[in-house]
Amino acid sequence: MRRMDTAERTALILRKLDDGSLPAKPCAVLWGGTGTGAACAGCDEPINPSQIEFECHGEDGVIVHICRSCYSAWDAQIARRL
Repeated sequence: MRRMDTAERTALILRKLDDGSLPAKPCAVLWGGTGTGAACAGCDEPINPSQIEFECHGEDGVIVHICRSCYSAWDAQIARRL
């Protein structure tokens, strides 16, 4: 897994928000737990069992699996846009 600095991760999240590959609204329901190996919707890396994985359910039924670092960046950018 490649490590990203904060600026690089934020730029990636902003790009995905702009192109619609990440929802621009907060989660209606949010679950957290150990990684399941799913690809992170932010960085596209697998979320390993040693990491925290968030499962975000949108009001529109979209489900996003995202690692803790990407979730933090995503949540911050959504808040800035509201």
